[in-house]
Amino acid sequence: MIRHVRRRGVPTVPAILSDRLYNATENMPHSQNAKKRLRQSLELREKNRSVKRELKTRVRKVIEAVAAGKLDDAQSAMRVATQKLDRAAAHNIIHRNAASRTKSRLSARIRKAKTGGAQPTAAK
Repeated sequence: MIRHVRRRGVPTVPAILSDRLYNATENMPHSQNAKKRLRQSLELREKNRSVKRELKTRVRKVIEAVAAGKLDDAQSAMRVATQKLDRAAAHNIIHRNAASRTKSRLSARIRKAKTGGAQPTAAK
C-alpha cells in the first residue's frame, strides 16, 4: 500500500517518490493525466514487486523442502508455487515461458529426489 505525504502545501504525493524525484522538475509530470499515469505506474510497480517477491519465496520453499528430504512438504509447496506462478503469468507479471520453465525445474527436482538421485542445478 502506498502512503501519501503532504509536502510544501502541494497536494498529496506518493511517499514512494524520493526527494530526488520530487525535486527534479524535469522528471516530474506537469499535465493532470501524466500525474495520474505516474501515480498508477508507481502503484502497479509496487504490486508487481510484491507478487515477484512472493513467487521467489514460494519457489525457495519448494527447494528447501526438497533439500531437507521432506517430499510431502515439497509436493504441497509445489502446488502453491504452481498456482502463484500461473496466476503471475496470466497477469503478465512474468512471462508464461518463465513460469513454465520454473515449474518444470521444480518438478524435476522433486522427481529426482523421489528416485534418490543427485540434485539438479538450481532453479531460477
